[in-house]
Parts: sequence; structure tokens; C-alpha cells
Amino acid sequence: MVVSRGYGTAIVHPLVLLGISDQITRINAQYARSPDTKPKYAGGIVLGRQIESQFELMLTFELTIEENMADGNPEINFAQFHIRLDQIKQIFPKYDVVGWYIVNSSTAINKGIAELHRTFLNSYQSALLLVFDSSLSGANGVGNESSSSMSLPISVYETLAPTKVERTKLQWDHKAHGDAECEYYVESVSDSSIQLDMGTAWASKLLPMRLAVESGEAERIAVEHVVNMSRQTTDVNPTGVVGGSTAYGSSNDGANASKMAAFLSSQRNALNMMHKDILILKEYVGD
Repeated sequence: MVVSRGYGTAIVHPLVLLGISDQITRINAQYARSPDTKPKYAGGIVLGRQIESQFELMLTFELTIEENMADGNPEINFAQFHIRLDQIKQIFPKYDVVGWYIVNSSTAINKGIAELHRTFLNSYQSALLLVFDSSLSGANGVGNESSSSMSLPISVYETLAPTKVERTKLQWDHKAHGDAECEYYVESVSDSSIQLDMGTAWASKLLPMRLAVESGEAERIAVEHVVNMSRQTTDVNPTGVVGGSTAYGSSNDGANASKMAAFLSSQRNALNMMHKDILILKEYVGD
């Protein structure tokens, strides 16, 4: 069965992917020596804006997801969430919470993710769900129309308005692990005016959205700078000297700088020279 496509489009900005990738990298580095203590869940909030059926995902910030000591179910730390949201809103007042993201071993949804999404829907009823595939096997990700290896390792799911469905659709034992062709439903708070029997439930369907990537000039500069700095970091010889010949801070480091950094440096030097020439002319005319 092929999953029906959502009518909405999710426009993903590079800062969203960079933020999630950075979180995964830091967690792997932090728990490299003790992988057994690595957090079971890694996720965060997605900020952006919505224009009709089009969602623009602009940036993210991390969210603490802990396991309940009583039953072991994952829980979102909403106290920390509201503090971080207030801080972010002071810098980006035009951005709103459009959804949240979770890191998984595939772009499909499992029972734990569905439970977390149901909790999040209590505060944001139409929140999007972004699933990031940390194994980078996103060529088959839901919403990626291309099957090339360059496809995004993410899927974005749109939460539809809740309706009455058969309760069997909420069961997860029949869903194959990582099967992107399953239909996903999340139980919602039932409407008191709706009569439900034992075999039905009030639930929202999650539909995969079409994906698009868009970036502004500032984002392209940031991505280019990160790529160049990453190359500089990995270009280390066994002695730990960058480039294999010179120490940090030498003039050869400029070769690893991004094009924009080099451009701004040349502009600054030109302005300094012009400033000195103006001072000389001013002194000459004054005399």
C-alpha cells in the first residue's frame, strides 16, 4: 500500500539540518567512551512560519527528552522548553513553533515517537513531526521524490484534524520496523460530542509532506564556512599540526578560510589602505 501524500509542502532551510546534525555529532562525541549511557532519545523544536498549506522550517533548538522513572516511557521536559522558547522568541520574534523533530534510525515512526507526538499535540494541535535518519539512509525517506543518494535523510509528517477511526489502526505490533508505507495515527483527546464504542478511537492521521530545500544568502555563507572549517579540522597530521607543516595562526591558515571570509578580509585591507591615503591627503592639504 502506498501512503497518500499530504497536500502541504515543507520547505527545509539548511540551518535546520545543521542544527540536528550538530546535536547528533556532539552526543556521539560526548558518549563515545560510554555508549551505554547515551540518551535514548534526541530531539528538539522546529521554528518557522506557515503560509496556507506551506510550512517553512527555519531553525531548531534542542529539547530534553527523558524516560519516566515509573513506566520508562519518554517524556518531554516542557519546563525547559518554555524557557528556551522565550529566549529564542526574543531574537526571532517572527518565528513560531511549527513542530518538533526526533532522531531515529530511519525516517519511519515507531511507537515511542508516536507517544511523544501525542504529548506534544496537547499543546500544539497541528504540530509537524520531523524524523531525522541518523543512519543517513534517507534515499528512501518518505516525501523524497528522488531515489538518488542525495535525497534528504528526513521525513516531515503533517498532523491532520482528528477523526473517528478503528482502534486497530493505533496498534503498532503489525507495523514493520522502518516501513515507510505504513499509515500512522496518533490518538487525540476525544470530542465529548462524538460517540465512541470499544472498537473506535478519536485520532489524527500523520501524512508525509512534500519536501523542498531553500536557503538565503546568509545561510549559504554559513554552510560554506562550516564546510571549509570542517575540512580544516580534518586536515590534521599525526603530530596534530594543521596542514602538516605550519602551526595554528600562521598565514597558511588563510587558505582554509571560506571564500566569504577571504573576501571580507581583502575588503578590510583595502579600506585600511584608503583610510591611510585619506589621512596623508588631509595632512598635505592642511599644510
